[in-house]
Amino acid sequence: PPGDARVQAIYAERRADLAFRMGQEAMARVDEGPSSDRPHHHEAARDAFVESAEQYLALADWMRQDADIAEPAIWRAVEAFDLAGQRRRRADVLVRFIRERPESDRVPEALLRLGQTYQALGEHGAAIEAYQRNLIDYPRTYWATQCLVPLAECFIDTERFDLAEQTLLRVVDRHPDERVAPVWPEAREYKDALFKLGDLYVQQGVREPDSRAYERAIARYEEAIVRYPEDPRTDRVVFLLADAYRRSAARILEDLNDPRQVAFKDELAAEYLRRLQRAEELFGQVIERHAGTPSGPGSALDELSVKLAHFYRADAIYEKSFVADPSDDGPYVRALARYTEAVWTYQRDPMAMTAYIQMINCHVRMGNVDEARKTLQRASWALGGIPDEHFEMLPEAQRRPFWEEYLAWLHRTPLFETDETGE
Repeated sequence: PPGDARVQAIYAERRADLAFRMGQEAMARVDEGPSSDRPHHHEAARDAFVESAEQYLALADWMRQDADIAEPAIWRAVEAFDLAGQRRRRADVLVRFIRERPESDRVPEALLRLGQTYQALGEHGAAIEAYQRNLIDYPRTYWATQCLVPLAECFIDTERFDLAEQTLLRVVDRHPDERVAPVWPEAREYKDALFKLGDLYVQQGVREPDSRAYERAIARYEEAIVRYPEDPRTDRVVFLLADAYRRSAARILEDLNDPRQVAFKDELAAEYLRRLQRAEELFGQVIERHAGTPSGPGSALDELSVKLAHFYRADAIYEKSFVADPSDDGPYVRALARYTEAVWTYQRDPMAMTAYIQMINCHVRMGNVDEARKTLQRASWALGGIPDEHFEMLPEAQRRPFWEEYLAWLHRTPLFETDETGE
């Protein structure tokens, strides 16, 4: 009967529960049946979850005055719309819940879910508004602390990097006047904030090479790998930390060459060598961590990190020569060994050409011109063995014609030019 609210509510709840189970069963069939049937099962699951959500909303409307029934029904509708991929409808339900039930204990959770939904939709302004309202109105709740990292992500996505940094620091460097409930290092939010803060500083270092961003990234990454050695992100962070040490050493080298820093020359030189040594060690760890690891889906980033680690480790050793005694051939000998290892491991990769040039430099600096000439000849042979398609991903100025012209120019220089007898 249309006027019987109790019976209508029972009917809506049963339809909602049944449709939800049908949606779950359809989703289960997606992985069980042949791939050709997957679109059909996906569509069936989506339709069932949408029907379930609509019936849960009908139940909430019929039982509007009974919060013990209406609120759970609304949240079941939110879940069903989420499973159906209907993010806009999910956001609409959450907005309605927050507006109509401001006294509910679940409003802070609703604000978090609303922010996450808007963030997934790419509506960062609306997401920021929801997260900030939660932090202002409900700062002592668990749900407010959950807003900090995604709020920082929204600031990063909208290129408000200062606000992103301030937000992440609210998690890892708690201010005495902070109103938001404390987040301890054991919490996932603290872990996420620490890793993300290191990433943010690395990005800042790329944007602003003259800043102290890499030093700040080093501090955060070092803490992260000590606190969370088993975290899956640690492998990536070890590479980024090594690169941060290498790049920060380059900035110290600029200070070493600054006449105004002459009073601190010894201290700067020691710190320069320490950072390069740490970079060398960490790049070695990256290589060791992935030794013998088979390639597979999702491993492309790991493979790139290992490849770069081979070349950057050799660079870190070579760069020690910039402050070493001119008579000390140690950095060149050790760098040669690492460059040789890199070019044999990646002989069909264009990066090998840069390593060959560094090997030539090492031989020249040690006075071994004949060895440098032989290495130049090997570089010319190696260039011919690199497939054309491996150059296609590089900028135009770094492709095969550039290297052919550069190597030809080296052959013509007085140092490497030979006479008619080959001498």
